[in-house]
Amino acid sequence: MLGRCALEDLRKRKSHKWRSYPPDVLPAFVAEMDFDLAEPIVEAVRAAMSIGDCGYGHKGELGEAFAAFAAKRLRWSPDPARVFAIPDVMTGIAEVIQAITPPGSGIVITPPVYQPFFYRPWIPRHSTGPWPATMSAPACSPARTTRRAGSGPVRS
Repeated sequence: MLGRCALEDLRKRKSHKWRSYPPDVLPAFVAEMDFDLAEPIVEAVRAAMSIGDCGYGHKGELGEAFAAFAAKRLRWSPDPARVFAIPDVMTGIAEVIQAITPPGSGIVITPPVYQPFFYRPWIPRHSTGPWPATMSAPACSPARTTRRAGSGPVRS
């Protein structure tokens, strides 16, 4: 289902992940990008490249497709007109933060977490701060939920 994911094939790739480290290092971050692409995706890219279709994407039927998926899988009925394409996950997160939080509110980053959270230029009107995950306090305890972003590491 996920393909071979063979190390010999992965080391032939030209991406940052597979070109930034010496051969004795196995770069294991963001591992989902190492699985083979689904054949329908490969065919769609091949078809687009064969006609030189390299322009900016159009959302097409994305809204309708997502609404159908959400209805079937999540029992949710989003408005297809309010579904937007985003270039990557981090941009989507930044857009959601801007849309649902007031200016000046804090953004908490809970390491260990996807590395781009640490070097993404975050929204200028928000402050960020790490909140390292610990096993010393339950996730919903007052010690964990009353901490302000950027106020330093959690101590128990």
